[in-house]
Amino acid sequence: MPARSRLNGKRSGRLQRLLSDPNVWHLNRNRVARGLATGLFWAWMPIPLPSLWASFCAWKIRGNVPLAFACCWIRNPLTLLPAIWISYRVGRFIIATKSPDVLDELIPALRSMQGLGAFQAMRSVAYFVWNNLGAIYPFLIGSLLLGVTSAVLAYFGTHALWRWSVVRRWRKRATIDP
Repeated sequence: MPARSRLNGKRSGRLQRLLSDPNVWHLNRNRVARGLATGLFWAWMPIPLPSLWASFCAWKIRGNVPLAFACCWIRNPLTLLPAIWISYRVGRFIIATKSPDVLDELIPALRSMQGLGAFQAMRSVAYFVWNNLGAIYPFLIGSLLLGVTSAVLAYFGTHALWRWSVVRRWRKRATIDP
């Protein structure tokens, strides 16, 4: 970790306000809840670099920035396909569409891309998406719904767990003291 004097120096430029504010780095109930909620919301969003968006939003709403940044890594290369599948299924359920399931066509399309060069694989993905534009709407609805649900559950769950932990420590301390 760099020294505080270096962070507060002229070299840090635009990030100086973020890096020098100690409140966005502290762990307290409100900041942790905001950081978790922000990170989990952006983890579901189908955008590039969700960690940067989560960090910026956590900073704006005075949440814990490192926690928001780290929570976005729940969506990683191993969990990306299941997250896409869940988002699409939830969105499809919400809008109650009777359209054919695009995910059944996705697996053979991905298998056909094995052994292709990077450019040809990207071209095949673009062709598949273009031919199945109807799948984007349920996917976006599902991503938004899961992001909001995760954020609300994380926010209130953090407050509840934090309060439970404090009450448990108070009761333990009360039984030890005469």
